[in-house]
Amino acid sequence: MDEQVEGVRRINACRNNYYAVLNVPQAATDGQINRAFRQLSRVVHPDKNKRPGATDAFQAIARAKCVLLDPTKRHHFDQQLRQAIAANIRGQGRANAQRSSIKINIKINQRSKFAVGYQFCYENAVAIIVLIIVLIVSIFIFKMPTYSLESTSKFSVKCLTTNKKTPYFVGRHLPCFSRYSAIGKKWEHDIEKKFLSLPTDKCNLEAKLIRKQFGVSFLNSPSKAP
Repeated sequence: MDEQVEGVRRINACRNNYYAVLNVPQAATDGQINRAFRQLSRVVHPDKNKRPGATDAFQAIARAKCVLLDPTKRHHFDQQLRQAIAANIRGQGRANAQRSSIKINIKINQRSKFAVGYQFCYENAVAIIVLIIVLIVSIFIFKMPTYSLESTSKFSVKCLTTNKKTPYFVGRHLPCFSRYSAIGKKWEHDIEKKFLSLPTDKCNLEAKLIRKQFGVSFLNSPSKAP
């Protein structure tokens, strides 16, 4: 999902929580609000973004900027936001929050359910964090860190596998694989398999070099009796 599509989706999902729309903290200064508006304008302005919903998203950031830069409107909005959060903390369920309609009397005379938008944005943030954690764990599961079966200047830290005490070497910035619990055991098992295959690999390499030097026919020709 590209930046324009994601920007439109996020803003329209949070459009009734002006801080979330501009992605600024509740204590944001006028300078932060203006900078956030300019950055988002480059993403969702209808002249630059032809995706569905871009016009609504641009109107949402313009409305958020208008409210948050006006001290009176911002104070009134903050009061309403605190009331919505307090009601949510007191145990009102999401269904009640979705059904509740909170009126914000500002110049544009618009009613909003920003409590629902606030809850929606919070849940999306949690889902994104969980997804990032899953991706990081997946990388460690399927990608073994670089190591060497011989000591070199790059791989100078000696380690031993847990079961067969097979030696291997890692870089100075990496711990031995046994530190990675179940994942490390899988990596160590792969190291042990590779270590056991070294004699065969060496033999195959020598045979390949002989074939290259003398030709296949020399290796395959039957020996003659003296």
